[in-house]
Amino acid sequence: SDELKMTTKKNAHYKECEQAYFLAEENGEVVGRIACMVMHKYNEKNNSKYARFTRFDVIDNEEIAHALLKTAEDWAKSMGMEYIHGPLGYDDLEREGLMVEGFEHQGSFLTSYNAPYYQGFIENYGYKPDAKWVEWRLQMPQPPHERIDRIAEIVEKRYGFHEKKFKNVRQL
Repeated sequence: SDELKMTTKKNAHYKECEQAYFLAEENGEVVGRIACMVMHKYNEKNNSKYARFTRFDVIDNEEIAHALLKTAEDWAKSMGMEYIHGPLGYDDLEREGLMVEGFEHQGSFLTSYNAPYYQGFIENYGYKPDAKWVEWRLQMPQPPHERIDRIAEIVEKRYGFHEKKFKNVRQL
């Protein structure tokens, strides 16, 4: 349901951009997808002609991956764009980028996750990374350090916070 909200009028950015969605099929079965968008405000602000690709997902088949990327580029050109970059979302609060390492760890809720072969497919097609994003996994000391408890007490008293536990969503 969250994906549907991002790609419909319920998303505030939906009205500000033009978008297209493409599926790759093989023998009547969906084997990949890609979405494209032109963010007009971004282009106006940066005096540029960029499109974005997003929602890239594909089976382990480089030929299909390249066909999806070419389709996105062709659509961007048809919209008068000169460049395309991605994977990027509708805004900077949404998932961006491509996971390239750390596949042995379970992803967090807001982390992008993709199959390890995506990086090779995208780079072999000619895309180059702009930046490296790093996610850190920090372990709380067991048992929690006494300073953490003391800081929590101070915050509770100073701001009137208190812990409350709920048994179900209705109580919340």
